[in-house]
Amino acid sequence: MAEAYRSRAYALFRRGGLDAAVADYGRAIKLAPDMAAAYSGRGDALAKKGDDVAALRDFDAAIRLRPDFAPAYYSRGRSYMQLGELSKARADLSEALRLDPKLEAAQRQLESIARKEAKAKSG
Repeated sequence: MAEAYRSRAYALFRRGGLDAAVADYGRAIKLAPDMAAAYSGRGDALAKKGDDVAALRDFDAAIRLRPDFAPAYYSRGRSYMQLGELSKARADLSEALRLDPKLEAAQRQLESIARKEAKAKSG
């Protein structure tokens, strides 16, 4: 049943139903508290809603459960970027890329951090 809630939450997230997605991810977590993908998914939905602080808690939980889960590192890195914590963002995005070298989005975000840092130094 937990997987059904997680799957529905993902579909809701993709369609923009963020509140409903957060609720369904929460139901999945309640039924399967060891489901890292549910924590990561809820974190993604919270981040998309603009609540990066709450999202970080879910990404942290996902990483505790699955230290090799590249998507959670990627998403946590993006939330750190939104919060202006570039060194933490860089560390997480680098770890995501190490775990999944095909994760091109992580490379793009790292390049974005490098540009922001270069601009800050020059200006």
